Amino acid sequence: MAVFTLDASGVERRLDEVVGIIVSAYNSDPATVERAVRNALVVPGFRLVAIEARELGMVGIAYGKRLFPGLSVYLAASHFLDVEARARWLDDAFLVVELAVRKDQQARGFGVRLLNNLLAPVEQRTALLPVRRGSVAQRLCERHGWEVLVESMQARAEGPIFALMGRDSADRAEVWDDRSRG
Repeated sequence: MAVFTLDASGVERRLDEVVGIIVSAYNSDPATVERAVRNALVVPGFRLVAIEARELGMVGIAYGKRLFPGLSVYLAASHFLDVEARARWLDDAFLVVELAVRKDQQARGFGVRLLNNLLAPVEQRTALLPVRRGSVAQRLCERHGWEVLVESMQARAEGPIFALMGRDSADRAEVWDDRSRG
């Protein structure tokens, strides 16, 4: 098993695989996913990690970027958080935009490894991850100490309902240490 970072040109070269994983994980529209990934590539602070399993190829990806005012997640979360919580969670945050593992490879520790590698070098004070309510990703985050910041929100009027999870960077080493999984 190998976890690695893809820069923008690497994502472009392997775009079909990246899109395929997200489509598999969430049963999403491939054209919409491709457009979202291409749009993310040009955002400052974009970071993508992928994981390959022997003989299976790429089985999961996670990507994110620095959160800044104007992003739909920032605006949606601002409506639910008071001034103090906004300052704590949104002012210096890294947003995990996508955490996806092929459906046939879920519950094997890949999600934790992806988050570990995505967030390890991040300098922001907090990390945020919008997850579909009741999803595997929400349960994974809760098991690893993430807080539910917003129970129910929509980043876009036509979009799905998410819970917004948050984690302090200071806790990252303890939370993301997955060496015990082998």
